[in-house]
Amino acid sequence: ERSIHDANVAQATVYLENTLIPLVASNLQPVHCQNLTRHLQQNGINVRYLGRVRALSLDPEVKRVALIEMIARALAKLLKERWRQLEGNFLVAAIECAVQLIEDLLAGTMSKMLQELVVRKFGAESFSATEVEGGISVEQIRWALPRFCVLA
Repeated sequence: ERSIHDANVAQATVYLENTLIPLVASNLQPVHCQNLTRHLQQNGINVRYLGRVRALSLDPEVKRVALIEMIARALAKLLKERWRQLEGNFLVAAIECAVQLIEDLLAGTMSKMLQELVVRKFGAESFSATEVEGGISVEQIRWALPRFCVLA
């Protein structure tokens, strides 16, 4: 019974990765950007595949919004990891931690580290070869901050 289950899971994964994700990604349009993650989930695609969706999408606006979502989610994860290490007056320390993170991001000192975090979370396909060279720009971080604030 377990081998049948494993075979079914493998078959579903192949379908998801080779058929469903490419189909949904190729049909994404700017109208879907308002609720991109919800649209993916409604089509059976987990948000962890956002990097692959971005790589397969042909629409520049969809690519931009997917990148913003990935950056925001990576930042939220990073902030929550830092919050777990806090001691003392949590509220004050949490605010100081968040402010320091945002200052570091806007200073441009975390570009490559943030890009590596996005790749670990969403896959190597998250960035094109030319995007890998420059890291995540401060402008892209600014685009992601409002979404980051919602997720954090």
